[in-house]
Amino acid sequence: MFRFHPNYKFIQLHKKLTDAIEKGSNLYCLKTEDGMNIRKIFIKILDPTIKIEEVRYLMAIYGEIVDMRINIGHERVRMKNRGYVTYKRCCDATKALLSRKNFQEYFHINAADTWLQPDYIGYTLMLNVNEKIDNNESEILSILDDDCLLHVMSFLEPNDVFMLKKVCSKFHDLADYYFRTIKTLSLTTVTGFKRMTLLEAKLICEKVGKNVTRLTIDSEKFNNQRILSLIPKYFLNVKHLKLVGFRLDSKEFWCQMKKILLSLETLDLSDNSLIHESFMNCFKKSKIINLKSLNVSNSNVIGDFLENVLFLNKLDISGCRNINGRHLIPYTKGNKNLLSLNIGRCPNIYGRALNEMLINAQQLTSITLNNYYVDEDTSRFVIPNINSMINLKELSIHNLNYPPCDQLLRTINLNNSIEILDISYGNLTLTTIYAISTMKKLRKLIMNFKTAVSDDLIDYLVNMEHLEEIHIAGCSHLSAENVLRLFNIRSLKFIDISCCYGFTNDFIFQAATLIIENLPRERLIIHVGLTEIDHIVIQHAVYENVKKYIYLSWKTAKNTEHDYDIDDENNKTENQQEFMLYNLDDIINVLSNIDDCDPKIVAEIKRNL
Repeated sequence: MFRFHPNYKFIQLHKKLTDAIEKGSNLYCLKTEDGMNIRKIFIKILDPTIKIEEVRYLMAIYGEIVDMRINIGHERVRMKNRGYVTYKRCCDATKALLSRKNFQEYFHINAADTWLQPDYIGYTLMLNVNEKIDNNESEILSILDDDCLLHVMSFLEPNDVFMLKKVCSKFHDLADYYFRTIKTLSLTTVTGFKRMTLLEAKLICEKVGKNVTRLTIDSEKFNNQRILSLIPKYFLNVKHLKLVGFRLDSKEFWCQMKKILLSLETLDLSDNSLIHESFMNCFKKSKIINLKSLNVSNSNVIGDFLENVLFLNKLDISGCRNINGRHLIPYTKGNKNLLSLNIGRCPNIYGRALNEMLINAQQLTSITLNNYYVDEDTSRFVIPNINSMINLKELSIHNLNYPPCDQLLRTINLNNSIEILDISYGNLTLTTIYAISTMKKLRKLIMNFKTAVSDDLIDYLVNMEHLEEIHIAGCSHLSAENVLRLFNIRSLKFIDISCCYGFTNDFIFQAATLIIENLPRERLIIHVGLTEIDHIVIQHAVYENVKKYIYLSWKTAKNTEHDYDIDDENNKTENQQEFMLYNLDDIINVLSNIDDCDPKIVAEIKRNL
């Protein structure tokens, strides 16, 4: 029988490690980020002369090894000089991990992934319920219609729906059907503060990955960004991808993303701290002809990638400090397919570069500018080029309290075809009012001002024939009487008065009277978040008569303040709490609108909530 004789240096290291182990050090066990006990550890060999027997000789100091698989010296093996060691007890693996510095000269060790742990299979079976549970369904479950339950599931977290399969046989079948119908998957913190473990995310991705065409993932939902490794593995058919708050600085990640980039139509990488240069290499000499929209706003990305995306129809680079006129001018000159461009809050794009860019992009239908580069020199160049854009339908110019920017809006061609105008975060002047009055084709107006809205502007808006949406959130001096006059616009479908003062339940009752007088008309959606209007108004008899024509929403407008005046943390918490409260009422409204739902059940749910 072959007998192993260790090298002298490993005998010395063995003695050192043995003396360093604390007696009775079984007080605690390390766990993965998903709460699994670590018994399997990953090993990467650093010393090419080391043998498997010598690795076992050192690792066995900490406890009994039940399995060890390491590929040493195999050229064609994928895991060359790498492998795994599995201990019988979790505390033994913990002791080995805590002593990793003692043998870092010879090999590197780390905890294996959650789904590689020996206890993972049992935990997976507990979560992934494949067998129907036969138990007596409660009376309320037997009464509720399947469509009603599916609507309720649509307001729950995906992992909560996953756990519903354990409730009863009826929920098991409905949850499976619900997962098969999911086309849009959003793993964000919008619907709650609970974080999702990597294991739960993996099980959900396995279940719905094939059917999902629109995917949104927020880093705040997870303890780390290893969720990114699941995207190219499960979501091969995704067409719209949005990643928020990650450090996309891994070369390996972008190499794997090449699998799905060929099928993507929309890629949103906004608000990511760092994007690796391999992101640019993904587009080099590739046949990515389906990608039409790219958003890298507020991200740390180098502008050199623009030369590789000359096929885009929509580009958003707002807030990118590393993109300047040197990158943008040749891009707009070489891409004649570009229709929408957002270059707001780009501090390194100045007047002359902006002028040349606009000359090259006369085909634009949508453009966003702001006060970074709207100075006297810029206005003199920009105005003639905007006037010559005969196809321009959407224009956004923020911070109108600067005279050159006011001049820019005032001198826009009076015969323009602008349908969407965003002039938020500034002061409403007479020249601005006059410019708005000339836009006869205007459909959507956004003007979240802090100053008063004059009667003259209301007079102009009332006479507009095509106006459908008005966003006036945050206008602190906006009178309820003037807003009531806007309800006389028959084409109006949406109005946002959130964060405004002086609006009470009486305002809704007066609006209902005006709606009845102007029938027939389209259904009107009103956002009343952070006003004095409360949920009691929907139970009033007056509202019952017009609920087919008025839909009240307690949502709050985003970014009702200037970017530099907003308190990010307070605003984020405020919006999340408001949204959670709104979700409960939204579920009740969904239940109430289903014909087969018993009103008694809805009343019971209201009372319990």
